[in-house]
Amino acid sequence: MLKLALITLVILAFCMIFLAINIILKKGKGEFRSQHIGQNAKLREHDIHCVQSMDARDRKSDPHAAVRRERGQ
Repeated sequence: MLKLALITLVILAFCMIFLAINIILKKGKGEFRSQHIGQNAKLREHDIHCVQSMDARDRKSDPHAAVRRERGQ
């Protein structure tokens, strides 16, 4: 049982090391891409933005637009 636990720990350690090396060597200084919707170029092409940004944009022209949209009017 102890032998199996040690083998498992060694495999996990190798996986963590290889994952860390992969992150460090990738483009972008080893950082993860932003997960924010507003910063995704493909979604911007389709005019899809963050819900808060879309709500703020709609409220500029009509302060009650979001309420009407929720009610299905």
